[in-house]
Amino acid sequence: MRLAIWGGGYAGLSAAVYALDRGFSVCVYEPGYSHSGSLASTGFLHPYTGKFPVKPPDADCWMHATEELLERVEKGSLHAFRRRRGLFRPALFPAQEKHFVKMARKYAGITFWSREEANKNIPGIKTAGLYLHQGQQIDSAGYLKALKYYLEKRGVSFFSSAPEPSLQEYDRMILAKGAWAREFALPCRLV
Repeated sequence: MRLAIWGGGYAGLSAAVYALDRGFSVCVYEPGYSHSGSLASTGFLHPYTGKFPVKPPDADCWMHATEELLERVEKGSLHAFRRRRGLFRPALFPAQEKHFVKMARKYAGITFWSREEANKNIPGIKTAGLYLHQGQQIDSAGYLKALKYYLEKRGVSFFSSAPEPSLQEYDRMILAKGAWAREFALPCRLV
């Protein structure tokens, strides 16, 4: 079966990997990687998101799947695109600091650092916060480049515009354009 994916960011290229695993022939349409919303990502990878973060019930499953994908891409990459030495998340206001203290008591793999501990471990840091032991930082541009290379080696075709005259040759289509969807003209009507 043939699959067309609109969007060459994290979601579109990840979908391409999993579609290949399921036997699809894949084409990715991306008008330009300079427009990818994924490039705006901080690249911080950890399961504790939001202003007052909690760990969602399925976070371990998603982190495991993400780690497997990163390892697959990393094996064929020509350069490193991630740093795995943990992440420090500063507390931005007192209520968040209190929440971080509770989190450190509740979850394994995170430690609350006082202002002094944070400054000792990261000179110049003047705020308390969480140290996420398994947190990683991903170079978004480097990862997308490595992921595209990985997919090209596996036979995925990349195009900067939609094919003419129609998309009827595809069995399935995925729109993974995020906020840029309005700017990428599709040669079909979305229903």
